[in-house]
Amino acid sequence: MTGSFYLPLWYLATLLATPALYSLLRRFDLEPALAWTGSRTISLVVAATAAWGAAQLGMTAWPLAAAGLLLAGLLLSVPGLRRDALWVGQIARAEFLFLAAFSLVILLRLHAPEIRGTEKPLDFGILNVLIGTTGFPPPDFWLAGESLNYYYFGLVPWVIPIRLTGIPTEFAYNLAVASVGASVFSLAWAVARRLGASSAMGLLAGFLCTFSGTLDGVRQWAVSRGLATIDTWASSRQVDGAITEYPLFTTWLGDLHAHFTAAPMFLATLFLALVAFTPGHRLHALPLLAICIAAAVMANPWVAPSLAALVVILAASTGTHRPSGRRQAFEASGLAVIVIAGAAALAYPFTAHFDPPARALAFARMQTGAGELLLFAGVLLVPLGAGLYRIATRDAENHRARLAALWSVSAIAVTVAAVSGRPVLVVILTLAGLAAWTAAGCREPGLRSALWLSAVGLGLFAAPEIVVVRDDFDGWYRRANTVFKSYVQGWTLIGVALPVIMGRAFASATVRCAVIAAMLIVSVPHAFAVATARIERAPGLDGLRWMSEGDRAVVDYLRDARAQGVLLEAPGRAYEDAGRIAAATGMPGYLGWRRHERFWRGPGVEPELERRWRVADRLYSTGDVDEIRRLTAREGITLVVIGDVERDRYPATALNAIEVAGKTAHAANKTRVVRF
Repeated sequence: MTGSFYLPLWYLATLLATPALYSLLRRFDLEPALAWTGSRTISLVVAATAAWGAAQLGMTAWPLAAAGLLLAGLLLSVPGLRRDALWVGQIARAEFLFLAAFSLVILLRLHAPEIRGTEKPLDFGILNVLIGTTGFPPPDFWLAGESLNYYYFGLVPWVIPIRLTGIPTEFAYNLAVASVGASVFSLAWAVARRLGASSAMGLLAGFLCTFSGTLDGVRQWAVSRGLATIDTWASSRQVDGAITEYPLFTTWLGDLHAHFTAAPMFLATLFLALVAFTPGHRLHALPLLAICIAAAVMANPWVAPSLAALVVILAASTGTHRPSGRRQAFEASGLAVIVIAGAAALAYPFTAHFDPPARALAFARMQTGAGELLLFAGVLLVPLGAGLYRIATRDAENHRARLAALWSVSAIAVTVAAVSGRPVLVVILTLAGLAAWTAAGCREPGLRSALWLSAVGLGLFAAPEIVVVRDDFDGWYRRANTVFKSYVQGWTLIGVALPVIMGRAFASATVRCAVIAAMLIVSVPHAFAVATARIERAPGLDGLRWMSEGDRAVVDYLRDARAQGVLLEAPGRAYEDAGRIAAATGMPGYLGWRRHERFWRGPGVEPELERRWRVADRLYSTGDVDEIRRLTAREGITLVVIGDVERDRYPATALNAIEVAGKTAHAANKTRVVRF
């Protein structure tokens, strides 16, 4: 099987899993295209969650259990698909949207598929350890003897097609990136459509959530007058002391990190909430909603507060025919609380074993500059502000009164912003208040929900100006994670709501097209920069092609031999090649990225990390055969790697002593694996 065969094989495997919940979603009065789009992600999430739960009860073959659930769902959906034969065109169009987005992400990844640098080796290690684990939490591949204290669940659904197809993980990693990106695009389209947007405006939502750049790309282009010189990385650090990833950067970078893998689950939760709480209360949709909430929180616990608020707000908003339907809103909110409690119970096996490094809140001392926020999120916030203003003042009867009120509030906000020295906080909260006020009086359920989504999204942009989640980041980067995780969610919520708001705010098609054109023009320079980047190597999807032949052969050997024991590699710093073999095989490594282990477990683990660092360094540098044997026996180290990293760092005589002390299990070029 060649690498070129993996792409259609992966797509076919995920396509066959798509119909599992199609018939069930059609029972919720969803049009075929939306049911198909929702089923693609929700089916995998439900199957993975059920199998993960079965593993908690002792089922070791959990990926096969998940595949069995998907097969059963597929068989049950066949009658529904036959009945919907007339709607095959709708389903085909929905699938075409996914396939187009999938292909575009693949094109973005072809020139840089290497699983190296940034967080990719970490995510790759989690994927590999999940492939072989028989229980949860899985073992830690960078701290042998410990379980993984990190939110790994976002990768669990993608283990299913990997196990079914047998695609090597260095290829499957990049294919999973494409599937996640395409799922975000298609689900953003489906959520916008459910809110009442046209299909074309739904495409705008998909673009904003998956492929949009920022105004900083325009700024850089204006300064340098060359698209090729745009620094995409600099734009992802737009705010001082913080991470500001934007959709195109996240999709192009290819980190299968929690904020990315949880995004389809986050959008699936919004989609199901909009379905479940439609007037008439489709109670049979609530279990699916609870599963998606639990999965999203396990994939990225940072979404828990916002998702809980959103589900309650959408229940109260969507569950009423009129904005004044207080009784209906109260009943729907009660159901939402029950669903959230059920989701918490489903996620309990994860939360019970997860010790989060962030345990406290603190007041934010650093503030985002107005220029920083405008360059990062201006492509969303400017048209959103204009749309909110138009909707708030379009009532002819109260036009003058509303206009006067808005101008008064704006004058007060400007004054407070100037006096307080926190203009960003004041402006964002003012916009959020305007969105909430407009939603409270809105008579259109879809628009009302979109306005509430935008209000919560704006609140997420305001949150880092008020509080900071205390974690291992300190000093200048104290609020790096808080800004990062809040902005990512806020962008998604505004991204799906904005097309709906624009569609209602700008009745003139000419004006609406002009606004959309302006948004696209200012958000694509980053895309041109990525597309015109010089490709130094042939395109491909092999994530390990950066490795030397010897190191790559050792990875293949350890996988084929299903090697057991503790693997030692040269210690190194984060984002280097330290721990490369353990990450590529999923084997328990004696010590990997020390900084990340400290971040996951807190400062209490630092003495053990320091001790292991000294042991590893001593073992590679001593040259004393007896001491090498004594250290490996004491620490339980059974395999020692001597490869490119080790030869660059330690003298040849010391490395030769390791080969003398143990038995060479495998040799390829200059790389050795020595068994003890």
